Amino acid sequence: MTQVPTLYDALAFSKDDLAHNRAAALSPAQRNRLKAQATRTLWVGGVLFLALAFAATLCFFGAQQNHSPILFLIGVFLTMCNALLLGYSARQWLRLTADLRDEAPVQCVEGSVERVVRPYGRVSNYVLRVGERAFSVEKETFKAFTHQARYRLYYTAHTSALLAAERL
Repeated sequence: MTQVPTLYDALAFSKDDLAHNRAAALSPAQRNRLKAQATRTLWVGGVLFLALAFAATLCFFGAQQNHSPILFLIGVFLTMCNALLLGYSARQWLRLTADLRDEAPVQCVEGSVERVVRPYGRVSNYVLRVGERAFSVEKETFKAFTHQARYRLYYTAHTSALLAAERL
C-alpha cells in the first residue's frame, strides 16, 4: 500500500513558509523557487527560440536553393510556432516576475476541496477545486488532499501557483 503524502511534502512548504503565507507574503524559500522558475522559463524559451529559428532558416534556405514550396511552407510553420512559443514564454516570465514584485503576492481561498480527475486520452489531469478557483496539481499533491474536506489554500496572485495549504 502506498503512503499518502502530507501537505508539507506534497507542496514542498515548511511551517515558516506557511507563516509568511498567512501574512500574504512569500517566504524567502518560495521567493527563491519563483526566481529559479522565472530563470528556467527564460533559458528554456531562449534555447527553443534559437533552435526553431535555426530550423526555419534552414528550411527557407533549402526552399530557395531547391525551389521547394514544401520547405518554404515548413519554414513558415516553424516561424509561426516560434512566435507562439516566444509569446507563451514571455507571458509566463512576466507573470512570475509580477508575483515577485507584487506587494501582496499571496492570495488565499478557503472552503471544501473538490478533487477532480479529468482524463485526456491516456493522461489524467488532476484538479483541486475550491469554490470558483481551480488548481491543476501533480498526482502526489492531489492524493494529499481529502475530498470534500475544508482547507485554506495559499497561491500566487498572477500565476496561481499553489504554495501551501492547511486543513481547517
